[in-house]
Amino acid sequence: MTSIYSSITSLVHKSNNQNGVLIPGQVIRGKVLKLFANQQALIQLGNQQLVAQLQTPLASADSYWFQVQSTGDSIHLKVLSDKKALTEGQIITQLIQSLGLKDQKAGQALLMQLLRDNIPFTPKDIKAAFDILKHSPDKKAALDTLVSLFSSRIPISPATFEAFSTDSKQSFTKQIDMLYQSLRETGPLSNEQTKLLAMLESVRSNTNQSFVSYVTQRIKQEITTNNPMMYNLFQKAGLLDSHVSWEQWKVEWSKPMGENSLALSSSLDQVKLKLQELYANQLPLTSNQKQQLVTLIQRLDGNGTRTDAQLAVLEKFLDKFQIKPVFSSIENRLAGNQSVSGQEWNRVQLLQTLSNLQLDTTSSKGLVDVVTKMPVSSDSSSLHFLAHIKQAIRLLGLDYEQQVVHLAKQNGLEHADLDSSIKSLLIELVQQEKGTNPTSQSRFEPLLQLITNAQLVSNHQLGPYIQLNVQLPGSTLGVKDDINLTFEGQKTASGEINPDFCRILFYLQLHQLEETIIDMNVQKRNVHVTIYNDHPMTEKLVNQFKDALHHGLDSLQYQLSTIHVKTLPTDEGKKDFQATTPIEVMNRKGVDFKI
Repeated sequence: MTSIYSSITSLVHKSNNQNGVLIPGQVIRGKVLKLFANQQALIQLGNQQLVAQLQTPLASADSYWFQVQSTGDSIHLKVLSDKKALTEGQIITQLIQSLGLKDQKAGQALLMQLLRDNIPFTPKDIKAAFDILKHSPDKKAALDTLVSLFSSRIPISPATFEAFSTDSKQSFTKQIDMLYQSLRETGPLSNEQTKLLAMLESVRSNTNQSFVSYVTQRIKQEITTNNPMMYNLFQKAGLLDSHVSWEQWKVEWSKPMGENSLALSSSLDQVKLKLQELYANQLPLTSNQKQQLVTLIQRLDGNGTRTDAQLAVLEKFLDKFQIKPVFSSIENRLAGNQSVSGQEWNRVQLLQTLSNLQLDTTSSKGLVDVVTKMPVSSDSSSLHFLAHIKQAIRLLGLDYEQQVVHLAKQNGLEHADLDSSIKSLLIELVQQEKGTNPTSQSRFEPLLQLITNAQLVSNHQLGPYIQLNVQLPGSTLGVKDDINLTFEGQKTASGEINPDFCRILFYLQLHQLEETIIDMNVQKRNVHVTIYNDHPMTEKLVNQFKDALHHGLDSLQYQLSTIHVKTLPTDEGKKDFQATTPIEVMNRKGVDFKI
């Protein structure tokens, strides 16, 4: 990740900090702008001006450090020091004393930076930061890393500090290439090393194997292992007659290609189209939620016109699992394909059709692998991008701990039930090498540490906000280095990012356009896009795809409001980079909080 991307994301976070939410325990700088009657005052917090009910005397035009005591219908703030601070140095000294910290030069510099950038923090995080600074040989580098952590609202700990310190120096693409070459040059490999080499190959480059060759090879491998995954996919996609049994499938595919009556009987384009449609029709539901969908359909699947109460149950299900936009998009496509009228009761029929197309977990993963092997076309590029992201997350093992927790809840299933991933294999190989030589560093440790670091900084929640950071190798998508994605926005009741109010940052190193940053801001489903790139052809290329972007967003019930192309900011211009629209500004009437 380059310094330009880090600077832009940092400035976005600072902008959001100034317009963001307050949480209990947080310390923030504020200024009294005006005093009113009845012990009320106008207070400046970041970019917000709010009315406060005073329970402690404050002086007009003075600045104070406040600590958030509680939030909710009314916000309660505590003044950390009632002494007037005339200089920044006095402010820092007062704060250090009020937090019970031992004064240190590096700690003063950190607080000074947070004060100047108006970045809020909690006493717990400041104390952890002071301890890290105390033991860091390179104070300046440690200070820069800590400011990035505070700006990104990531909890301060030795683990997150190490993750952010390593983040700018390493990439998955380079680490994977180094380990791949090391294994290639090694003598006879163990079973675990052979599996790891194959997985590294999958994420480091896009194979030149043709799609038809890949499908044929996979089907024959699955017949050997008696695994009907591709058979199930062909059945679900409508590429195989329902009367063809698994046994018939195995018999036909065991014959020479010229005698196989089932050997991709549909045209190759039809096979790709049907499998892409099957992938696009998958709802973002867990196994348990899919079962709830089946139960819901059984309740609604009666004769006659649906009642308002039944339709309300359907709407409640779509809202509960945040799938209404996805369902509506799929509904429009299926309705068009099946010539179904737009009457409300037909939504139940479409939901039944969708339910029948849903895949189990194993088949879903298999379909993702198949889609990533298809040639990319202009009308399927988004499907390929999402499929590659899902595949990379699974292969790297970024969801490894999540699987462990899930399986532990399922009556403590054995380790063998875990999906094999690069991380699980690295853990096993490191343990093997440490067992024979505990003091030496294993060659598998750097990549393992990088994966763990990426997990540590991937998901952070602050009150009603959530931030997701994703770093993945970009080789399979034709990108020279890692893909870095940042998602942030309001949190829904189910703990997911609200798709109506969110922001997405993409950082890509493209072969032709080179360094590219895309900033997408969503406000009430209105989309504002800013593209940062220095190539002279970028604006012309963007204009060529503007109509397609507009149509694609419209099909998902989003509206493209603006799209701008800008050059990458220089060091002097970084300070001018501002968030186009803050995610949310507090909007309260009357007294906003008490002090």
